[in-house]
Order: sequence, then C-alpha cells, then structure tokens
Amino acid sequence: INNPQAQKPLSGGDVVVEELGTIDDTADVRIKSDFTRTCIMVVGGPAYIYDGTTLEEITDPDYLPSVELAVDDGRFIFCPADGSPLFYSLLQDPADIDERFFDAETKPDPNKSCFVRRGVLYALGSRSIEALDYSPQLDIYQRISSDAQPVGFVSCLTPYGDSYAFICSG
Repeated sequence: INNPQAQKPLSGGDVVVEELGTIDDTADVRIKSDFTRTCIMVVGGPAYIYDGTTLEEITDPDYLPSVELAVDDGRFIFCPADGSPLFYSLLQDPADIDERFFDAETKPDPNKSCFVRRGVLYALGSRSIEALDYSPQLDIYQRISSDAQPVGFVSCLTPYGDSYAFICSG
C-alpha cells in the first residue's frame, strides 16, 4: 500500500493541542479511556477523570494511590501501590469506587499489576497470575478457573501486539 501521508513529517499545523488542566506531579502516569471518559493516574499518586469537558481529581475516599490502571467495559481497575486488593469504579461513574475491592486469591501474594486482554482481567501478583472475569449478578470480579500461573510479576508491563509482555519470576 502506497500512502504518501504516512511518510509526511508532522508540522505544528498538523497537531491540535488543547490544555485540559494541570496535574501537579512529575511521576509517570497511566492513561486509559473507556467509551466516554479518560482516566489519568499518577503512578503512586492521585488519579483524574476527563469527560471531554473537565478534568477532575478522583476524591472518593476508597481510592488508593496505585501503580497500574486497566479498563474493562467502562470500569476502571486500579492496582494499589501497597499490594492490597485491586479495586474498580462504578460503570457509569469512574470516580466512584465505593468499596469495590477484590483479590486474586489462589496464592496470598501482594498484587503488583493488572491488565485487560480480550475481555479478561489478569491480576499479576508477586507469586501468581490469575485470570478474572466480571460477574454482573454478583457485581464482582471472579476467577475464571482455579488454575493460576505459578509465576510472579516483576516489572515492565508493556503492550505487545494484541497482548502484553512483562518480566516474571518462576
């Protein structure tokens, strides 16, 4: 396929920049979007929701500073920095956490990260990796099977094609 636009260098006239607000931190951020909103999470710090008009900090007292962010059909999922249970937002209000905590419980290990691939949530612990699915009847994430991968997440969660790559320990 010959596309002359694909080789065109971008100039200032090709890019539209709009200032949404200020996030007072210099740490890394994670950005994920659902159908109508975007969540910008400072790693180890606050998180913000952008709805297309305003940028507001999540002030729900159940929000915990987190190290990873995923999105699953409109629910934002957070992995707390202290390794405690994962938590997620209300479907229609990503700033509403309201005690929606859950854990991958095959091994009692701290949670280190998470990601969603093809509608399945993967909880990455220090000694196990578990696949979970959302149950609308129970309003909670549950294990898909009793099998957990007996490897632990170390670091470097990176999108890789339609999957993810990361360093793990055996």
